[in-house]
Amino acid sequence: MVDLSIKINLKRVNLQARYVAREVMRLILMMALFLSFKTFGAEIISQAEISQLYASNSESKGINKVLAIGSNVNVPIEFLITSKGNGGFSLPGLFLIRIYDQHDDAVYFKSGLLKNELVDIDSNGYKELLLWGVAVRSDEETERVIAEVPVVAIIKYDLESKLFKVVKKSEEIDIYTE
Repeated sequence: MVDLSIKINLKRVNLQARYVAREVMRLILMMALFLSFKTFGAEIISQAEISQLYASNSESKGINKVLAIGSNVNVPIEFLITSKGNGGFSLPGLFLIRIYDQHDDAVYFKSGLLKNELVDIDSNGYKELLLWGVAVRSDEETERVIAEVPVVAIIKYDLESKLFKVVKKSEEIDIYTE
């Protein structure tokens, strides 16, 4: 009887160790990928720009920019922050890409703003939108932190349809299609 319980406990420990090892490896690979892009990417919205928005007494909490995606593809965006502390922008084919979330409603971004860059990942001459960071899951009633989860999203411009499409997305990043 004792041998059976020891074997069961060893199996549990082994499964937990494999899960932790897999998650650590995934995090290391994601960090290496993002760090390798850091020197090549152009930041879309910066934390400094968001700080300036909050510092201004303007009712309008928006930033207007033009994203240079590739050869003759320039896309205007208006980044807006709601009164609840959520912020994002639209692209052709995508109704809303939320990259800023300070509103604790079960999931928010650790630093408020996801890291965000335009990077030509596949070397086709057109830049993809790369979003990454840490999402914090919390209990809505107690606001107690349940978990911190690394998140990533890759959004690609489709030359044929002239629309943006989600290539990869963590469930904690809200991206709504039209």
